[in-house]
Amino acid sequence: MQEHLRQLGIALIIHTHNNAHYPAREYLDTSISRLMAYGWPAHMLPYTSSNTTVFRCPSTGPEFEGPTNHSPRGYPFPFNIDIGTSRFSHGYNQWGFAAFSGYGLEAPPGAEVPESRVVNPPDMIALGDSDGNGLFDGDIAFHRIPSPSGPKPTFPPGNRHKSGANIVFCDGHVEWARQSK
Repeated sequence: MQEHLRQLGIALIIHTHNNAHYPAREYLDTSISRLMAYGWPAHMLPYTSSNTTVFRCPSTGPEFEGPTNHSPRGYPFPFNIDIGTSRFSHGYNQWGFAAFSGYGLEAPPGAEVPESRVVNPPDMIALGDSDGNGLFDGDIAFHRIPSPSGPKPTFPPGNRHKSGANIVFCDGHVEWARQSK
């Protein structure tokens, strides 16, 4: 089950080394839409030999297949995975940890994070199984965002693999972890 994430981990490392930054989460072309699409899969696609199947966990159904036509918002392939509406089995830790825990990512959400800003790549989560509910499936995050009524979880990893998720770290290694971890 981890084979697709291993391939994405390799693609992530190659992209990052070639470009000196991690892929941006978002893609925005205001001539098409004022709303954004996920950009990170499209940025990594060339490093997967254009193999779109690696973006789908084999344990998910056909509704998680990546589209090859224009998105409902009008974005062309490969930037055709709409944020907030598309079913996607893997998420990208675009939030990093920023000021929440000092892991070294101080970039705004969605920005390209320079490779040098990740202080400890073996401990920084890059990709992992999403919860697959169709709401921001392309995002995962492991911190809680404070709100007036107290902290609440956001973008949790999935739990489809024995109550846990397969996770790719910024150094490319993959491991399984319980959602609570």
